[in-house]
Amino acid sequence: MTNKLNELTAAAGVDAKKVAACTGSAETKQRLERSRKLGEEVEIAATPTLFINGRRVGNVLGMSAEVLKAVVEFEITESGK
Repeated sequence: MTNKLNELTAAAGVDAKKVAACTGSAETKQRLERSRKLGEEVEIAATPTLFINGRRVGNVLGMSAEVLKAVVEFEITESGK
């Protein structure tokens, strides 16, 4: 296990051995691979990427909570038509 992972698990107060076992498991690797492939299929190039009702929302990092709320409300209104 990397020093950084040890540092993060200690800071979070979780069992580093359990985290190491999880990160090294075949199931975790399969889940990550499925997630990576899905990201490629929908052309995710960066995180975070947000979709609302299947529509990609632009750069959410610079978006205020008010603007994001307005986008969500717009999508709710449009999907109800």
